[in-house]
Amino acid sequence: MRHLSQILIGCGILLGLRILLGILYEYRWYFPPNFTESFFLAGHTTDFAGFWKVGFYVHILASPIVLLLAVFLQWKRSRRNLSLHRYLGRVQMLMIFLLIVPSGLVLSMKATAGPVAQIGFFALSVATGLTAAMALCRARQKKVKQHRVWATRLFVLLLSPLFLRVCSGVAIVAQLDSPTFYQINAWTSWIVPWLCFEAWRAGRWDATMKKSISHA
Repeated sequence: MRHLSQILIGCGILLGLRILLGILYEYRWYFPPNFTESFFLAGHTTDFAGFWKVGFYVHILASPIVLLLAVFLQWKRSRRNLSLHRYLGRVQMLMIFLLIVPSGLVLSMKATAGPVAQIGFFALSVATGLTAAMALCRARQKKVKQHRVWATRLFVLLLSPLFLRVCSGVAIVAQLDSPTFYQINAWTSWIVPWLCFEAWRAGRWDATMKKSISHA
């Protein structure tokens, strides 16, 4: 069972890296902006100026760094070097509060498919900021277990662009891609993984309680 779990985790990591590399490969159309080849930029030709343009570049440059930091910080072995873990955690928090959340809020205002998608991405940015704040607060209070729970919630939210890409790819292949699907995806790409994590925590806690009762 343990080996199966490790295999599944390994497959998940490889899939995540594959999706992340696919996203990074599209950066070739962003420097300089290519509104013809880039599907994303094609929908923002009139938005590509001022704060939105700045927010776009801040977001696409900072997000991969923050995600890789999150992966490293979630790695159990990174906790062995506590000073490094704390330093990288502070870097991650600064980037989230100063770069990721503000730029995410700016980008959400011009999300395609209308207000439903815009509010969905706006809510994601707010949830990311609040979750990061809770993780930081618990760390400063030295409540390690609670900090890890909130840090994992944050990690799940930071993975949402990858889930968004997977769902979008499946929709395109299945010929289900539409503005309505994009609106749904703007919410489900982060809420569903978050709920799955909470369900997994609840199941794990329930199993622990049953085990404790059986040994009592």
